[in-house]
Amino acid sequence: MTDQNPRFSEETVRQLSRSNQEPQWLINKRVEAFKKFSELPWPTQKEEEWRYTSLLQFKFSKTELRTGESTVYLSALPEDLRKQGVIFTDIRAAIKKQDPLVKKYLFTDAIKPTEDKFVSLNSAFFNDGVFLYVPKNVKIEDTLRAVFNSSSFNHSVIVLEEGASVNYYEEYASENGYLNQGNVEVYCGKSSKLEFNYLQNLSLDVFDFSVKRALLDNDAKIDWVFCSLGAKIDKVKIESILKGQGAHSEKHGIYCGSANQHHDLFTEARHAVPNTSATISVRGILKNNATSISRGLLKIDKEGQNTVTFLDDRAIMLGESSLADVIPSLIIDNNNVQAKHAASVGQVDEEQIFYLISRGMSREDAEMLIVQGFFEPMFNKIKIPEIRNRLQHLVEMKIYG
Repeated sequence: MTDQNPRFSEETVRQLSRSNQEPQWLINKRVEAFKKFSELPWPTQKEEEWRYTSLLQFKFSKTELRTGESTVYLSALPEDLRKQGVIFTDIRAAIKKQDPLVKKYLFTDAIKPTEDKFVSLNSAFFNDGVFLYVPKNVKIEDTLRAVFNSSSFNHSVIVLEEGASVNYYEEYASENGYLNQGNVEVYCGKSSKLEFNYLQNLSLDVFDFSVKRALLDNDAKIDWVFCSLGAKIDKVKIESILKGQGAHSEKHGIYCGSANQHHDLFTEARHAVPNTSATISVRGILKNNATSISRGLLKIDKEGQNTVTFLDDRAIMLGESSLADVIPSLIIDNNNVQAKHAASVGQVDEEQIFYLISRGMSREDAEMLIVQGFFEPMFNKIKIPEIRNRLQHLVEMKIYG
């Protein structure tokens, strides 16, 4: 694979910045990212991160750069929250206003613009995204929502100051396009709390390569609930870096694959300091020649004593034509910790199917009941009934529609 695509060049980067009326510091970061993108080779399956995912189907020459009107729809921000200093806008508007908060957080600690091939591409050409800022001790009861209706390069920044809290819902639901990158940087200040709900429901001809990464300060908490249903190849990283004592991260995820889809999910909790905790729990279902690789990593640094962390990763294959792999990993550089993991891959239990059929159910209804029970612990983590009901419906339609 080559980088040949006349729509992507350093001049295109500068034109994009000029059209968005961006400051010089951001132009410099974009150009730096593009140069890194040009230098780096495309990843291959010789690299451990890409061992289970091939790019042979991906053609960079088909990738388009969407510019012009924003493709993200945001829920309305109540006036009382504006008066308290809450910012919830598309990132291009925040950049155009030259908000100093954007410069303080964009491409600083959570996501480096030169860290790999796809991140560099996104950093050079991102043309949409969300900027959410919640000031100190502001607690938002309503859910703030962002819906991206076109696959493209998106980069979002979410910042919670000390004692802040918010529920955030992000959805990707493109019916067309080729490449999607929905990168998100999250900064959780001391004693803040973020509920991050994420749905990926892209069309089945889209390639999705996304990174979502959070940095947590002392006593901060983040709850990730994510559901990946669409895309031809969906490769996403969802990571929490616990940098403050008392920080806690939870990840509860669902993925469903069919029709030759491939899901590549990487979840990580990194314990960088003492007295932190984390839980990762993932459930996947595959059918009709779908494949998946789900890798969970619990990383405990040398300074991470008194860590309590748990990883649970399970997948079910419906029929004989799908293939799932789960790889739990623990990297522990400190003995004074509690770290556990569990993993399983298999078919639906035929004894359970037989029992339910013997009670008068059809095989399809029996199988659906088992699948519902398999996913129920994940759905129970979604605190917003409207979102929970919608995701349950989408999953059922994906599997049995």
